[in-house]
Amino acid sequence: MVREARFQDIPRLCELMVEAHGKSKFRDDRLDLKRFKDLCKESLISGNGCLFVSEIYLVEGFVMGVLDEHYLGVIKAQYATDIFFIVSERDNTNAPALWQMFLDWGLENAPSVHSGATNAIADYRRTAKLYERKGMTQIGVTYELERIQ
Repeated sequence: MVREARFQDIPRLCELMVEAHGKSKFRDDRLDLKRFKDLCKESLISGNGCLFVSEIYLVEGFVMGVLDEHYLGVIKAQYATDIFFIVSERDNTNAPALWQMFLDWGLENAPSVHSGATNAIADYRRTAKLYERKGMTQIGVTYELERIQ
C-alpha cells in the first residue's frame, strides 16, 4: 500500500535512511538525521514538497519530492524532482506504485518531472528501468570525479 506520509512516520523514515546510508557510497560520511527530520517535516507542511510512503506491515519505502525552478531560478520554469526515493529490500512490490504516486503529484503541480538515477545506494539501472516503464525518457547522464587522496 502507498499513501501520504504522516508525522508519526518520521521515526521509521529515519530508520530507513540510516539503513540506506549504511549501504550507500556515502556510508563513511556523517548522516545528519536532524536535517533529514527537518526535510520530512518541511515536506509535510510546506506545500512545496511531498512525502509518500509504502508499507506492508511497517513503512518500508518513501519518496520525498520538491518543486523547483530550473538552474536555481535563473530560468523561471518550474519542475518537480525527487530528493530521496528509497525502498527497502523487504518491499519489492510497492516501488512502482510509490513512484507513480510521486509522478502524479509532480505533474499535478508542475509541467514536468525530472529525476536522476545514480549508484549512490544501489545499481541505478534498476531504478532507470522503473522510470522508463513509467513513461520517463532519459535526457542526459551524470558523471563523477573523486579527488584521489
